Amino acid sequence: RNFFFFFQKIEKINNNTIGGYITNFKKWCKILDIEGLPINQQYRHSEFATISNETKDVYLTEEEINKVYNHDFSDSERLDNTRDNFIFGLRTGLRISDFMSLEKYNFVGDYIEIVTKKTAHPVVIPMHQQLKEILAKRNGELPKQISDTKFNDYVKDVCQEAGFKEKVQGS
Repeated sequence: RNFFFFFQKIEKINNNTIGGYITNFKKWCKILDIEGLPINQQYRHSEFATISNETKDVYLTEEEINKVYNHDFSDSERLDNTRDNFIFGLRTGLRISDFMSLEKYNFVGDYIEIVTKKTAHPVVIPMHQQLKEILAKRNGELPKQISDTKFNDYVKDVCQEAGFKEKVQGS
């Protein structure tokens, strides 16, 4: 109960993340138990179960991505930068923590090479033409990095400016 309280109320962590922690914790406890090492058996209690939220993932069509990419944001550096970061995320499929931390050394020829932060898994991604055009527009520089919170707020402004009117519930 304290475990749940701490992560939900103090840390304000999403139930899916807490569920992942519980799964890992119970796995370690089970290994200790199997190996005959001393472990409190309360890890088996039915109340200490994996929790999760149902999530809804929102996807953009190719037409919608192009609509965002082609929109003129020249009157707002903030929105122009956000749009370019958004396109990097969409065209690479990387998590925000990965595409926001890209550096010039990650670009090798026509590929992006990165070791992802969450999984420490190396990936090689072919560079989409729109990414090449963004880099050319910025004289080889990447869009400025912004915090996850600001990015999530600003991307809503980008989509609204690009003409998206429908409200969609996400995860």
